[in-house]
Amino acid sequence: MGELTHRQPFDETIKASWERCERQHGLVRATANPVLRLQASEIAPRLDELIDRSGGRLGVFSELSRLGMDAGHCLVVTDSDGIVVRFESPSATREAFETNGIGLGSCWDERIAGTNGVSVALGAGDAVTVRGTQHYHTSLTAFACTAVPMLDADNKTIGAVSLSAFDRSSPTDYLIAKELLLSAVGRIQSKLFEAKYADYTIVNVTSAGPADLLRREGLVAVDDQGIILSSTIWANELAGLSKDTILCGQQFDGVFGTASDTFKSVPTRVASVGGNQRPGLSYSVRRPGADAKYTPGWQSAFPADNRRVTGHLLSDLICGSHSMAKACARVEAYIKRATPVLIEGESGTGKSALVGIISRGLGLGRQQIVTVDCASIWDSQADRDYVQNIYSQARVVDTFGPEGQGITVLVLDNVGELPAFAQSGLRKLVEEFERDASPLDMQRTKPGLRIVAVSRESLFEAVQEGRFREDLYYLLAGAVVELPPLREREGLRELAQRVGSQIAGADVQIAEEAHEMLAAYDWPGNVRELRNALHQALLEGNGTRISLLDLQPSFRRNSRSTEGRQQTPGSTQALKLPIYDERQMLLDALTGTNWNVSKAARILGIGRATINRKIKQHGLLRPS
Repeated sequence: MGELTHRQPFDETIKASWERCERQHGLVRATANPVLRLQASEIAPRLDELIDRSGGRLGVFSELSRLGMDAGHCLVVTDSDGIVVRFESPSATREAFETNGIGLGSCWDERIAGTNGVSVALGAGDAVTVRGTQHYHTSLTAFACTAVPMLDADNKTIGAVSLSAFDRSSPTDYLIAKELLLSAVGRIQSKLFEAKYADYTIVNVTSAGPADLLRREGLVAVDDQGIILSSTIWANELAGLSKDTILCGQQFDGVFGTASDTFKSVPTRVASVGGNQRPGLSYSVRRPGADAKYTPGWQSAFPADNRRVTGHLLSDLICGSHSMAKACARVEAYIKRATPVLIEGESGTGKSALVGIISRGLGLGRQQIVTVDCASIWDSQADRDYVQNIYSQARVVDTFGPEGQGITVLVLDNVGELPAFAQSGLRKLVEEFERDASPLDMQRTKPGLRIVAVSRESLFEAVQEGRFREDLYYLLAGAVVELPPLREREGLRELAQRVGSQIAGADVQIAEEAHEMLAAYDWPGNVRELRNALHQALLEGNGTRISLLDLQPSFRRNSRSTEGRQQTPGSTQALKLPIYDERQMLLDALTGTNWNVSKAARILGIGRATINRKIKQHGLLRPS
């Protein structure tokens, strides 16, 4: 194996395979046509057996084949012996694949074909890519092969699925192939598991990072006492255990550390106690169909938490404003119809909150909403890999998506600041979705990916200035919705009242002079700034009433920060305040301090004797 010393270091699995090929199997690297092929009569019974063991679920590979061939890959499905029982490839490259032994009936047992994707995946029990020169036989070094074992309900290997292509030394190719294959085999095992344990409660344990569109899920079947009957390998990984750990017989809550009320919305036969030791996980439950008390199907075990995507309600966002209500309704309609939507609006107008509210209304959990902050992406190798990973996952989600997940929303925040390299990749991605889009009348319930672009500037102006691709703009702007700034919204009085009461946790009284001051300001920070101003005012006062005096510290600061800023047409300078008479100012100071005369005097900048004199002068009486 001297030649290995002149190559890039192989991982230990590949290296061990090479050593077996040379020392145990006696294979010669330069052997012509090393891959053996079975006759058609030998393939048919193997295919029948695989179909039987997979529950007849091989239909999922039709779509996998289409996606693979679009990228120049061939699809290889083998049984547990590594014999190819299904093979599909692009017509342009089919001859090249078959000439090198990649075809129906070919045997990928390591003892014959040497180190290759199928044999390594079956041996390691994991997803693997064998690239170019990592193949043992020289006749296969032109190819890259990504393979994933196919498992049944009991985690026993029933075969392998592989995507092979001419090796372009592209990590992106390997990543896309891996994600496609994992989604496909995951779908098959989930169906087999659900069928076998249909008479028991099945818990779907999922986890997803903040930048992951694909969530890994593990299935766990439990009995009446919450004892684990069986689980898939992914459940072990999510629990932080090795794939070989036996969960059968253990208490579910002891393994996953769920809170005592985790399954409060599911049948009482699922016992769950203990602390919330794994906050990164979420759970949904499928109940037996015989349980008439509960609706069959997957339901969240955290109904309140999963629906609480944001702290806002739609009624909060549109409060008092017909224009805001209309804009929100348009965004919701576009997301439902799988139409890319571009939401524009100044900072603080509620763009991100709106996406969260609509997603919650569609029944989506937090793991189904992935936000990418485009402003944080730089033209570095790490960020290039990150962006490519998101785009690759997006393709998989739109095609397969985990079973039962339905809709996944990809939010591109600050999309106007996306670097040029990422704009190019995004254009290709959205173009593919547009090409594969369903007819309009079918889009209302279409599962898969939704793309929502968010911008605090006019994206069309960025196009005109040459900072954003024009072709990408028109792809993203399937619908453009502009959220109105606060200074142009109706119902400011009603909105301020609601926001103030939400902050205080009880009804809040806002003085008329304070309302006039709020109306006079142009709100460059929009609703976010309004919330901050009211929060500070409540802290300045007694927490139940907001006076003009309570608002002034916040407005003095904001006025200084906006000096010299160009005013928008029709806006009002922040210091143009309503008239505030001495009696009302004195009363507000006393009320805000619960009639603490010393504190009120300090707020007004006068002495204690002076404030006592003015209290008598204006005939003010302390409330009993």
